[in-house]
Amino acid sequence: MDTYYADKVLERAFRQNRRWGGRDRRFLAETLYDMVRWWSLLAFLDKQTSPLDTDGYILRWVYYEAWKHQLDSTEFVKKNFPGLVPLMGQKDILGECRRVPEKIWDQLAYPQWLYDVFQINFGSDTVSVLKSLNEPAPVCLRANTLKTDREKLKKLLSAEGVEAQETSIVPDGLILTERKNVFVTKAFKEGFFEVQDLASQKVSALLKPLPGERIADVCAGAGGKTLHLAALMKNKGTLLACDVSTKKLEQLKIRARRAGVSNLRIQEIEGTKTAKRNAEKFDGVLVDAPCSGTGVLRRNSDTKWKLNPEEILRLKGLQAEIATTFLS
Repeated sequence: MDTYYADKVLERAFRQNRRWGGRDRRFLAETLYDMVRWWSLLAFLDKQTSPLDTDGYILRWVYYEAWKHQLDSTEFVKKNFPGLVPLMGQKDILGECRRVPEKIWDQLAYPQWLYDVFQINFGSDTVSVLKSLNEPAPVCLRANTLKTDREKLKKLLSAEGVEAQETSIVPDGLILTERKNVFVTKAFKEGFFEVQDLASQKVSALLKPLPGERIADVCAGAGGKTLHLAALMKNKGTLLACDVSTKKLEQLKIRARRAGVSNLRIQEIEGTKTAKRNAEKFDGVLVDAPCSGTGVLRRNSDTKWKLNPEEILRLKGLQAEIATTFLS
């Protein structure tokens, strides 16, 4: 597979096809993410490990539909892609899709090396953990308390046709009852919420930042946790966000303006030593070090096909360097 991330591919496709309606966009997004999630299993079913032409990818979709929904693939192709009928010949695709791979990691659609890593960490729970990571992640929101509260946000969203339920896991979190494109809502455009996983919402709260303090987020990225820190600080005091990525910091600037954050200072850094110098005189420092992303495979399923053991080792070394820098 190419090295593009699925969300970026969709974003580009939607920009290039602005006339697509919400139903079409939702179908495309859900189908693409599901196919990426089960890519190696689909490769086993259609015996193509890397289809390189348009017909190959469409045939992979045919196998997906037959496997996922137990459709009669011949009728599906005749209706949607009549030009592919000669390519299919007399294949019994639905029958082929009932075959099961011999290896458990192939059944679960994971690379063997990654399955082995989970096996070391989770033992007898490995299969159940990997199955759970194959389930689509819920859409979670964090109410921006600089502008609203959870209850008001819930009502605003409901008025726009987006239903959500409160959660006891975090004080400002909501979980959508049905997947919707929340980025087109007036509530989002006015900065009343951020899309943020519940576990991520817990992190900034652990630092317990107080209004008026000096707080630094030294691996800020695009700033999901940074914006949460600003809300917890009630826009009072000094909040410094650092990262090595110019692109991510530009995204943070846009998000901060939308969220109404006014106590934020953003600085691009070259590495851990620069970050430590910037953070030495602060009351609290948040270090969300770069990681493998295996904990959020439900949301970013293409990660399991892009990641490799060498990258895991590189990230472990980087994490050790960052931890040593700030603990010394």
